[in-house]
Amino acid sequence: DELEKEGVEKEKEWNIKIGSGGIREIEFFVQTLQIIYGGRFKSLRKKDISVLNEMVKEEILSKKTAEELNSSYLFLRRLENMLQWEEEIRVHSLSFEDKEISLISKKMRMDKKEFLDKIASVRSNVSDLFDGLFKKFTRSGEIETSNLPSKDAEILEKFLREFKEKNPPNIYQRVKKIFEYALKEMRGREGHSCALNAFIDLISSLKMPSYLYFLSECPQAVQLIFDMLSKSPFIGSFLKKNPWFMESLIQPAFSEEEFTENFLREELQNRIEKAADLEEFLEVMVRFKNEWTFEILREDLLKGIRLQEVFLKLSILADVLMRCCMGISRAISEKEKNFVQSIKEIEEIPLLLVGMGKYGGMELNYYSDVDMIFLYEGESLHERVLKIVQKFISILSTPTGEGYLYKVDTRLRPSGEGGPLVSSISTFEEYHKTSSRTWEKQALLKARVILGNNNLSEHLKFIFKNYIFKKLNREKIKQDILEMRKKMHIRESGLKKGYNIKLMDGGIVDIEFIVQFLQLTHCEETPEIFTPSTISAIEKLKNYGIIEDEMAHNLISAYIFFRDIERALRLYYQREEDMLNEDVIDSILPIMKRKVENLNKEIENNRNIIRRCYRKGYYGE
Repeated sequence: DELEKEGVEKEKEWNIKIGSGGIREIEFFVQTLQIIYGGRFKSLRKKDISVLNEMVKEEILSKKTAEELNSSYLFLRRLENMLQWEEEIRVHSLSFEDKEISLISKKMRMDKKEFLDKIASVRSNVSDLFDGLFKKFTRSGEIETSNLPSKDAEILEKFLREFKEKNPPNIYQRVKKIFEYALKEMRGREGHSCALNAFIDLISSLKMPSYLYFLSECPQAVQLIFDMLSKSPFIGSFLKKNPWFMESLIQPAFSEEEFTENFLREELQNRIEKAADLEEFLEVMVRFKNEWTFEILREDLLKGIRLQEVFLKLSILADVLMRCCMGISRAISEKEKNFVQSIKEIEEIPLLLVGMGKYGGMELNYYSDVDMIFLYEGESLHERVLKIVQKFISILSTPTGEGYLYKVDTRLRPSGEGGPLVSSISTFEEYHKTSSRTWEKQALLKARVILGNNNLSEHLKFIFKNYIFKKLNREKIKQDILEMRKKMHIRESGLKKGYNIKLMDGGIVDIEFIVQFLQLTHCEETPEIFTPSTISAIEKLKNYGIIEDEMAHNLISAYIFFRDIERALRLYYQREEDMLNEDVIDSILPIMKRKVENLNKEIENNRNIIRRCYRKGYYGE
């Protein structure tokens, strides 16, 4: 301690703002902990030093450490004010000239020795804490790139050279260390060039040094980020927008016991209870969606969970968010102040939210829209229900700083886009008794009640059983479906070169239409085959002897294969996309679950298989 004090006295001056043990080190220390833990603890998102108290409550810091930091920060801020008051300009340097020390110590109401002891103590404590969090990296020399392909080596060396010129030495050393971790991951890995470019782009986007400190001291996080980037650039864009999620990479992944609808409901409700207004509710829900989508993606890319599990988890997540949004929409529309209570009582309103399409079949992919229809009971409630549903759709599509929840498609409602947004159950029943067309019956095969009144749900099942799927003319159903499919082929023929995985002859829509034709023409005598999931429907068609084992196997295998390409395209383009062009084939192959040597050949093989199923399903050939 005496040596430290002697060292302080021998210095000419000390910058209390940016010098070692100064104000900026305290701020960096606090900000880094906020970045690491702020995603989980909303209480840490404060912008002043009082956040230290919250860190103690969340057991991130000990009470002693928080008190030391707080005391040091207040002392240095007071000293800063005295220096600037004395000079009447913005200065941060404390001169160790005897005259100045005597003057400043007096203004601080301390004698000279007491003041110098305090300075030494504060600097020592702050430096020790700062260095404990960010261990110093002093290795010299440039990064070794000889093992990289020449083009990759040039890109990395150019980036590091430019970064070094624009940033302080300590920040550069951190970045160099990060790339040394990354280079270990690149060796022998497919798709490393794309991953390297995406990783450079990500590192360039991190404006706060705290993120670089975190990555430079956590090779595990760098390894996992690089591993995911090698399979999908989506993760880079996601982390650029949401860098705080990097911390979750070193946390244990969720267990299967955790990922249930009840668990997610409770987790979301706990967060929502702390929100103060609609804007905060939206931010909480969007962040919740992003966090769990990231967790699903992490399991998808790193653990290779089955494609059906990915779809199921994305659909469960959507169900939880729909329930919450509907409760909030009801509260706002009816001027209720207790949003949480409105969510809990959502089944009390006479309204059904019915998922359709991929959402109804629990087959949501990344970036999927959600297809829905809305039914209610009681003609007099039309205006009330309409207001709730309009607010519901608005909330789902309202953008926040972290994105929006879902785009909603309501075109599958009775009478299509020209029909009312919400329909009474009696109007719905009458319409389907007399007027529903084949395409509407097909659409309703994918219907699944997401939330709503139990009596209404039972009424809907009654309508399905007695009116929609009863006494259907097999030949008319076949002709209608084939005619609709023919129109889709005409529309597809005008698209640019490449494979439209969804609309192409022998693609996803053909598989779905074959299954739906068989469901519609057999569900009256075998109601058990009525299920919204395509794969489940194929399995039931096989189990009840409607199709042979080989056909069922071929349909399921091709469906999973094409949906896997769809998933890979969406992760590559980071949007809803069904068009596969030649120039992206090499990029999506590492993302796909099914490893194939020649994707074009595999696509054609599966198309030919589906064409045979097409003839077998419709014509019995």
